[in-house]
Amino acid sequence: MQLIKARCRENDAGSSLVELMIGITIGMMIIASTLTIYATTGYGASATLGSAKLNVELRGAMDVMVEDIRRAGFGRDGATLTFMSSNSDIAVYDSDADNVNDCVVYSYQPPSGVVTTFGFRIVENVVRMRNSSANLTGTVADCTTANAWEALTDANTVIIDAIESGANYFDISYQCLLANRPTGATIATTSPASQSCTAGSSLYDEAAVQATATSTPIALVEIRYVSIRLEGHLTQDDSMRMALAQSVMVRNHRIEMLNP
Repeated sequence: MQLIKARCRENDAGSSLVELMIGITIGMMIIASTLTIYATTGYGASATLGSAKLNVELRGAMDVMVEDIRRAGFGRDGATLTFMSSNSDIAVYDSDADNVNDCVVYSYQPPSGVVTTFGFRIVENVVRMRNSSANLTGTVADCTTANAWEALTDANTVIIDAIESGANYFDISYQCLLANRPTGATIATTSPASQSCTAGSSLYDEAAVQATATSTPIALVEIRYVSIRLEGHLTQDDSMRMALAQSVMVRNHRIEMLNP
């Protein structure tokens, strides 16, 4: 009987202090691991969501600009597209005199049948699109026509960053090609890689002389490429950044006729 009572007292003694401390330590390690995994998962989800927002804003703006700029120069039924200067249907400008081309304007004839001026401008860290309903006649070279620009990106979500020194948001490059060469003309068969079909460029001036000399009209084809650069970051997290660059070939080439 005494032996049974001694064994019962041993079983009722409980855990020692060392065992209790080991148990608490193991429990705290499990809790810490769980919290770490939760925090890591939460940060990863937040980063993924932020990256998606930034991508949607910047890529969406880029896609809209690319698709619309491609239409520059389109005219149905022989429409004349001369809204900035003679034979010009697209141009880039520095709208706020900071030595950065931050605006591109162009014209084409939409389904409505009215030749309209369109454009994009980056001002106050936002990409803005020219409101086609504000179809003002005459020059829009300064890109600052009041009430004509609507926000394309949301400043509450994304901030469009200032471009690096020496770069532009918008650039245009040209290539002038000879469409026909009259018999007896001595025009060069090749032209510089980047040259516009305007007076002062070698191919234009040479073709003008030959058109008179051969009494034959000469056509020049001007191909235009618009380069777009966008850099931005999340409004609430400036560490989340993205940069996009794309070159767009205007589908409607400009034809310059040089008559004798």
